[in-house]
Amino acid sequence: MTATSLLQLERAQAFISALSNFDCDTITPILSPEFTHRIFPLSLGGNGKAVRNKDEFLDLLRNVSSMITSLNFQTPLDIIQAQDVVIFHLLADGKTKNGEEYKNEYMFTIRFDGEQIYGVREFMDSQYVTAALAELA
Repeated sequence: MTATSLLQLERAQAFISALSNFDCDTITPILSPEFTHRIFPLSLGGNGKAVRNKDEFLDLLRNVSSMITSLNFQTPLDIIQAQDVVIFHLLADGKTKNGEEYKNEYMFTIRFDGEQIYGVREFMDSQYVTAALAELA
C-alpha cells in the first residue's frame, strides 16, 4: 500500500467517524473545494437536488443532526479500496429527535483527488429512510 493510498484510507475513515458525530469542523478540511455529494437512490436526493456542493453538504449535515441526535456506524461489513477510491458498506444505529431508534444501512463511495475527498456517493435504505423521516415530520 502506498503512502497516498494509506492516507486516503485514513481520511475516508475520519470522514465516516466525523459523520457519526455530525462534526463539520473535522470534515471541512478534508473536503476539496470542488467536493460534490450525491444521495442514492435518486428518489432520496432531497428537494430535487441530485448533486450538492461542499457548502450544501455541510448544511445538509447540520440539518440531519437536528433530526437524528445520535448515530453510530458499526464495524464496516466491507471496505474496498482502489486507486483514489474507498468504499464502505456500513450498518448504523442511533436515536431520532423523538427518541425513536434509527437503524439504517449505508454504502459510501469516497473519491479522492490526491489527499482530499472530492466526491461522495451515499447509498442508503430508501424504504427505511422514507418511513423514519415521515415519523419526524
